[in-house]
Amino acid sequence: MKAIVRLSLRVEKVRRLKSVKMVRLASGIADSLPLSGVRVLDMSRVLAAPYCTQLLGDMGAEIIKIEHPKTGDETRSWGPPFTEKGKESAYFLSCNRNKKSLALDIKSEAGKKVIYDLSKQCDIWVDNFMPGSLDKLNLGYEDISNDNINPDIIYCSITAFGNEGPYVHYGGYDVIVQAIGGLMDITGEADGSPCKTGVALIDVITGLYAHGAILAALRSRDNARAAQVQVRAQQEQNNNNNNKQLRQRNGMKIDINLLDCEIASLVNIASNYLIGKTVSKRYGTAHASIVPYQIFPTKNQNQYLCVAATNDASFATLCEIMDLQDTLLTQHKFQTNQLRVQHREELLRILTQCFQQRTLAEWLDRFSHFNIPHGPIQNVQQILDSEHVQSRDFQLVQSVEHSSAGKVSLLTNPVQYTPKGHTQRLPINQIRLPPPVLGEHSLEVLERVLGYDTRHIQKLIQDGVVVQPNILIFFFFCNNSSNHFRNLCLFKKFKSLCHSKKKKRGAWTPSFVEYIFFPDFEIKYKLKTKKKKSTTSKKEICLSRKIHKKYEPQNTGEIKKQKA
Repeated sequence: MKAIVRLSLRVEKVRRLKSVKMVRLASGIADSLPLSGVRVLDMSRVLAAPYCTQLLGDMGAEIIKIEHPKTGDETRSWGPPFTEKGKESAYFLSCNRNKKSLALDIKSEAGKKVIYDLSKQCDIWVDNFMPGSLDKLNLGYEDISNDNINPDIIYCSITAFGNEGPYVHYGGYDVIVQAIGGLMDITGEADGSPCKTGVALIDVITGLYAHGAILAALRSRDNARAAQVQVRAQQEQNNNNNNKQLRQRNGMKIDINLLDCEIASLVNIASNYLIGKTVSKRYGTAHASIVPYQIFPTKNQNQYLCVAATNDASFATLCEIMDLQDTLLTQHKFQTNQLRVQHREELLRILTQCFQQRTLAEWLDRFSHFNIPHGPIQNVQQILDSEHVQSRDFQLVQSVEHSSAGKVSLLTNPVQYTPKGHTQRLPINQIRLPPPVLGEHSLEVLERVLGYDTRHIQKLIQDGVVVQPNILIFFFFCNNSSNHFRNLCLFKKFKSLCHSKKKKRGAWTPSFVEYIFFPDFEIKYKLKTKKKKSTTSKKEICLSRKIHKKYEPQNTGEIKKQKA
């Protein structure tokens, strides 16, 4: 076991050589971003908190994601859909870009020690555990922010219902909070059942709130540190050596929960009750205070047009487009928005009948000549493939090379930063790191961030405190392009065998396979092969789970195989 661990550590170190250029490029991009130099300890899972840390990572922060050593983030198993190669969950991929994964058992004493050491090196802590769960593990705010660990840390805790009240110990996902918090009651058709939103909207909103709160806390901490520097300089100038008062706890505890974020996001719906004691009801796509403001069916089956006439001038323009000036504008009951709301049913019946007389394409052509908000109902495929999204320089979709899934397409950050005096935007939307395989960066974090030596890391791996993924790497030592080409072809064939659907049940599959080419070496190694019983001269690659301590140098071989 020790030999395997030592070999796997060497393999991990060499594996990084392949991505040196990519890492330098990513580091160079991160250096130009707003949160360059900020490190985040991400103790979260599912969506709300991971979405928050993903936004911080987009802005240049280094995100170290702590995952359960066996199962990882729950969303890794949420599917389908999964990628064809590697079987990575599309859900997990959607909210974990620009992160590094450390598979760690935080319940063990050694695992807690790793968390303490990481906390000393991090600026921000983000978690979404149940209230009190981390306190029981001695990983609560008071434990992490004490003077022996990191009194300056910004500790953000995201829960479902907060730390007070009768719901405090309730577990809650987005759909539960939507039901309890009032959003589901106002979502859906007027004569239908309550509905949840199509996306986990409260999780996303909470992640955005947390992201903004963390940025404000960073700003506050920087201001406090600047003030301390000024005080220290003044004391030195006055020859005052009493610096005991200089050291202050500049950290901050941030508590945020899904229910409060949902209630705050009800905006005008909540205000309707607070001001007018009006309890809103479901209107489908319509608006409680504006008419017309909804979708209308067209002559085409299952094709709709959404129209928003938010003022009297827009309504007059709508009547002109639909040739309804004489029918609607001459009637007093449709002259103002307040009157139109009172006569909602009659007005909508007239508009619906008119919209059904033409196709969607015909209506879009007529509306294109007027300045009134409108748009067709489109699905996800239509909008992502639309000319508007595809034709811009700013790309919301990027393709990245994933460690196990290969090439995957992911959404990027929609924010655009352009510094004063520059024409080029900051690369906020560039994906520097693809979503990680479980434990993909375990060794890197322990070695580079914490400075653990090899013996210490070996001990953590042997005890099951830290887990790294199965790695299978081909080393190609050759000094000419023809050998390199032949080796690359063999590697591609082997990689396809690893992911073949015809593998025997229980066959070992590496988490990811990599090809590393060293053109400057002439050392030759023989690949372990197995001849078939038939007379064919082809060789079959044999997957062996054993780590061979010795490799016999050969003049004709060009490959050395290692597995961790």
